[in-house]
Amino acid sequence: MPNQSGKANPHPTHKCSFCGKTNNDVATIITGDGACICDECVYVCVEIIFKQNRRTHSEHDVNGESHAN
Repeated sequence: MPNQSGKANPHPTHKCSFCGKTNNDVATIITGDGACICDECVYVCVEIIFKQNRRTHSEHDVNGESHAN
């Protein structure tokens, strides 16, 4: 992450709780109480959730259930 002088901070300040990458290794790290997650892990999580949702919806389609709200 660039500091005010525009140079990257050589000392990482945060580390992703999932992959272990530091704020120097990724574009963004989201911090919370006792945990951090980087943008790359968020992307992987979103893919997992969407694949699971597609699989669940496909199973409902096979069973003849409607997904209309």
